[in-house]
Amino acid sequence: MLVGSGFTFYFYGEWSVASSALTETLWRSEMMNYTLQQVNATAPKVTITLAFTPTPAEKQVLPNTVTFLTGYVTATNLTDLLYPATMVMNFTVTHLATGNATVEYNYIPYQMVYLARGMDCVQVPWGLFPLEIHGKAGDQILIYVTVRVLVYWSYVNAVMVDQTVTGAFTIYVGGT
Repeated sequence: MLVGSGFTFYFYGEWSVASSALTETLWRSEMMNYTLQQVNATAPKVTITLAFTPTPAEKQVLPNTVTFLTGYVTATNLTDLLYPATMVMNFTVTHLATGNATVEYNYIPYQMVYLARGMDCVQVPWGLFPLEIHGKAGDQILIYVTVRVLVYWSYVNAVMVDQTVTGAFTIYVGGT
């Protein structure tokens, strides 16, 4: 019975130390989260200039074709950012088709660029391939690319920029 009591006191002591350490760790974690929230709240909100350039904006294809689309995003007016920074561009694609045209495609969903002080312009490529088009002469397809640009201050992962830009492609299905 004395041995059983000893184990009980030993395990209670170990549990008490572990419980105290866990409580302290949780408290420190909450303080760190609070500090990060404060930093995020005080990080500068910067407006940059964005443009999406389709290359080319219009394309003519034959019926029942596999092709591709390319373009690039240009970001300028970066002088007010805090550095180092990380720029993330998330791409979303939607389309509208006239007639009986149908399309299927895959595309690059995001790009990331690490920015150092002194960058005045960033150009990021984007591509859609394969673009499978089923249709007949006279069909038209509009493809819209929406880009959400987020710029994070790298040290604390605070968002300084959250903007979007949209570009458009027009595809004409021609005769054979």
